[in-house]
Amino acid sequence: MSAVNDLDAPTGQRAYKAYSTLAAQFALHGLGLIKGDPAIEGQAPYYAMRWGAVVRPLASLDAARDFLAKLDRLASGARCGHGQGL
Repeated sequence: MSAVNDLDAPTGQRAYKAYSTLAAQFALHGLGLIKGDPAIEGQAPYYAMRWGAVVRPLASLDAARDFLAKLDRLASGARCGHGQGL
């Protein structure tokens, strides 16, 4: 019997891989995706940051994906001349 290799698991089931992929996608937008410490009262699990300032606290990796999708929509609108700021 062979051991289960976590590299065979889908990306969505591997939290570190999912975080790393999103962090790279955020970087393409000029943002950092930073892990917070939810054990500290009032701190979000993740933050979108630009130039050292918090742009938005994010409650989960799903919320980070949603924010990234919004950035993508805004960026595509800007290319068409209909962009809005964050």
